[in-house]
Amino acid sequence: MNPNNRSTLECYKKAQEIIEDNIIDGKLDWLRVCNELYVLDNPVISEQELNSEECEVDYMQKSIENVAWTNSVYLVSWVLYNLKNKMENGHYWNISHRHDIKEPKCKKGSQYHNDLYTKVLKSFKDIIEDLEKNPPNAIV
Repeated sequence: MNPNNRSTLECYKKAQEIIEDNIIDGKLDWLRVCNELYVLDNPVISEQELNSEECEVDYMQKSIENVAWTNSVYLVSWVLYNLKNKMENGHYWNISHRHDIKEPKCKKGSQYHNDLYTKVLKSFKDIIEDLEKNPPNAIV
């Protein structure tokens, strides 16, 4: 992923910025997040590559498929990096048990987020594997 020079980390950071900017009274306004994601350019492919003059078909910036793909790239990057960061930082707000001073601050929180990260990552991999087992057959 990189024609527009955006890495998955950069996609995470952009999604994080949008999310942080849309927390209102302690709650995330998903509608506003979706509206901001809607206007982003696809980080994987340029708009020129989404067109075929020969076939007279295009997937311009606001086509359903392109918007879904673009939003997915940003949100998948965000959720995986977010859980990865929480795992590495021992992020855990339960005050009923002792938190270590050293890193990670909370082994229980780190393990919990590691397990969740693994499940989320596997869910995305499973989708890819299912599709790779049954790839599309182009008309030739």
